[in-house]
Amino acid sequence: MDDGSNFVTMTSAKGLLDSRIIGYRVHKEGMFSKGTTYYTIETTSTLPGYERNRAYKVDRRFNDYKRLYQALTNTEQYKGFVIPPLPEETTSYASYFVHDDGFLKDR
Repeated sequence: MDDGSNFVTMTSAKGLLDSRIIGYRVHKEGMFSKGTTYYTIETTSTLPGYERNRAYKVDRRFNDYKRLYQALTNTEQYKGFVIPPLPEETTSYASYFVHDDGFLKDR
């Protein structure tokens, strides 16, 4: 797990919701499996219903980000918002089988 210094931090305009990707882990199920990457997201919020000074952590896969991106870009409510494009799923044929640290941090 990385210390988070090379990962993305997102803060709402009024500081109501702060999220950052603090690391990742690869879960391998077999010798020839490329594994499944889970990104750890840490969120703090001052919104009602959240405990102040508490960091909420959750692990999500890249496919979860794809579904969120599709939902945001296809919802009329978010038209006009700047939603950054998703990174490439793979950078080469080799990365399909083995995702190295550099690829996972860039993603």
